[in-house]
Amino acid sequence: MKRIALAIIYVAILLWVPHLVFSDCVDVRRFTVWYPQGEHILVFYRVATPIARVNIPNCSIKPSSTVRLITNYLCDSDKIIINGEPCNIMTVTSASAP
Repeated sequence: MKRIALAIIYVAILLWVPHLVFSDCVDVRRFTVWYPQGEHILVFYRVATPIARVNIPNCSIKPSSTVRLITNYLCDSDKIIINGEPCNIMTVTSASAP
C-alpha cells in the first residue's frame, strides 16, 4: 500500500514540476518588433500586441541598440545579446500577467 501511495505522489510531483519550470518563460518566436521601456527593460510585440516584458538590469538598452535572441523561448536567468554583448535576463513577464 505504501508503494502505491509513493508512486502516486511521484507521478503528481512529475506532473506538477513542469509548471514550476516553465512558469517564468515566454515564447517570443513570432515577435515582430521590440521597444525599450526605460534603460533596462525590453518589451517584445507581435504586431501591436505585447507578448513579453524582459528585465535586463546589467545592460543599457537604447532605441538604436541591436538585440539578438539566443533562443526563441525566453526564461528567467537566460542570456540575450545586446549590442554584441551577452546580458543576463533577470525576469521575464508574459503580457498576460498583470
